[in-house]
Amino acid sequence: MEKCTFGLTQVQYLAYIINEQGVHVDPTKIQVIRDWLGPTTLIELCKFLGLANFYHRVVLGFSHIAWPLSQVTKGGAKEKIFGFETQKYAFSKLKHCLCSAPMLTLPYLQQLFGIETNAFDYAIGAVLTQHGHRMAYQSDTFRHNLKVSHL
Repeated sequence: MEKCTFGLTQVQYLAYIINEQGVHVDPTKIQVIRDWLGPTTLIELCKFLGLANFYHRVVLGFSHIAWPLSQVTKGGAKEKIFGFETQKYAFSKLKHCLCSAPMLTLPYLQQLFGIETNAFDYAIGAVLTQHGHRMAYQSDTFRHNLKVSHL
């Protein structure tokens, strides 16, 4: 019983805050990302991507945004230097998205769900919605670049 609490309006759980409105990113955990300076080495980049990946489910199009960064980590060359403009832009955008992540609403299982999807040559994404409120994001990259054809 000493580890139990009852009658709370919100709880902190695994770096998230959950209340009656939905699931929020814990601002104290996001402060680390907010203070992160741009990585200059592959090791620093991998550390950032590892932390950012924990919150991938609250960022619309996470895989699409992070793709230029993840491409640097391919191939195993530890001496690679992070710093091209596309990588700097991706870092800034990902950092902004993580620091301003929206609240995700909780589901009502008795009501209808909607799914919105999007695809690129290298990534795919989806948003689970209910009555126009976002509930969850999913995104992933393809192993090989695909050419998406429009019929």
